[in-house]
Amino acid sequence: MINSTAIILAGGKSSRMNYENKALLEYNGKTFLDIAIEKVIRFDEILIITSKFNKYNYEGIRILEDIIPDQGPLGGIYTGLKNARNNISVVLPCDTPLLDAQLLEYFLEACNGYDGVVPKVDGHYQPVCAAYTKK
Repeated sequence: MINSTAIILAGGKSSRMNYENKALLEYNGKTFLDIAIEKVIRFDEILIITSKFNKYNYEGIRILEDIIPDQGPLGGIYTGLKNARNNISVVLPCDTPLLDAQLLEYFLEACNGYDGVVPKVDGHYQPVCAAYTKK
């Protein structure tokens, strides 16, 4: 068991996708949200952050609505960190089915002694796939 919180961002209006819920799209016969949950199943707490438009039901997983609506992923990260029981959390968007679960664990290790770990890919920070402390 990993003593940290996993925050899955699964909210939003999906306006760029003709309002189709990305979390429920399928890849290899599973929804994106199911795949994301599988990647973090070893974490001792899993939170799914959503907007008022999306409702999910997973046993043993807390589903939280954005505290501050219509703020995009930043609002979801805020909601997750505010509600996390653990000091350190990893954040991942639900629509990254090819994300390696070991990368999330690496973020946790790299976060030791820091307030957060945000990867940079091709010169751009990726704050929705990162690790943060409550601080």
